[in-house]
Amino acid sequence: MDKPSLIELRSMNKNKIIAIIIIAAIAVVGIYGAITLLQPAEEEPEAPITITDGAGYTVTFDEYPENIVSIAPSCTEILFAIGLEDKTVGAPIYDKYSPEIQAALDSGATESVGDFQTINAELVVGLEPDLILAKSTQMQAAEQFKELGKKVVILTHEGFSGYLSDIELIGQITGADEDAATFVADIESQAQEIADATKDLEKPTVYVEYGNFGSYGAGSVVNELITMAGGVNIFADADGQYITASTEDVLDADPDIIIISAGVMSEYFGCTPEEIATREGWSALSAVINEQIYEVDENLITVAGPDIVEGIQTLAEIFHPEVFGTD
Repeated sequence: MDKPSLIELRSMNKNKIIAIIIIAAIAVVGIYGAITLLQPAEEEPEAPITITDGAGYTVTFDEYPENIVSIAPSCTEILFAIGLEDKTVGAPIYDKYSPEIQAALDSGATESVGDFQTINAELVVGLEPDLILAKSTQMQAAEQFKELGKKVVILTHEGFSGYLSDIELIGQITGADEDAATFVADIESQAQEIADATKDLEKPTVYVEYGNFGSYGAGSVVNELITMAGGVNIFADADGQYITASTEDVLDADPDIIIISAGVMSEYFGCTPEEIATREGWSALSAVINEQIYEVDENLITVAGPDIVEGIQTLAEIFHPEVFGTD
């Protein structure tokens, strides 16, 4: 047999190289395709997600929502905190939003849909939301949107743990599970750090009033935050969230510290440190004698929301200035 010529050898080598390149390309495409198939679709759950919201309603999602409207400020804060600002097409106005949210409302990136008490239903529907987030105190508005065929998830923010569960629930139905878990872990870590710093300290007794002798019982978030900040609520054994105290109750407990939940109710009833100090019989209280009467923004301590850790920190600074003092 004749030996192949140099030209023929070159041709054969060229064909082999081309064949190798083709095989390698097929292999790469095959591997990429296999990896792609293994990855879940970014915009669709692996299976329909069915949840039970705070009002007991069952809601099913076949795909992650793209247009979300929040009609409660606390829900808006959660959406932005877990990276869903680009999908938040509508939110209520609120004067204590983070700069990021306020900027989105000012620029129109997120449409203003009214305020917490007065939501513009027509505007909300016009935004074509595939998810509306509401608080349990907005049941009338929530029911209205449900009747219009909108998917509504109602959240309760019941206490510290309930608020964290609501964050995780929003993460679940929006596909932001990891960011929600990170946010929850951060809140838990900060709160635990404060609790650990106060666990071995002497616990001052605390009376919190929002005006006209209204206070907080065992079922309130205020009671939880007082405990986490290293204090003892004088009404920790009282059933329910809200109670009506009396001068006799407060005098018997003789709290070390009095906190005024500063906001609408305290303003309406004229509840100030000066007013409390001059109440009949209250001049004998340790808190009055030692000038331990403080005003704390109600948004920090009476509602489970994004400022909850700041609320715990604020109370801890009052209860234990020797540890948390700002001097």
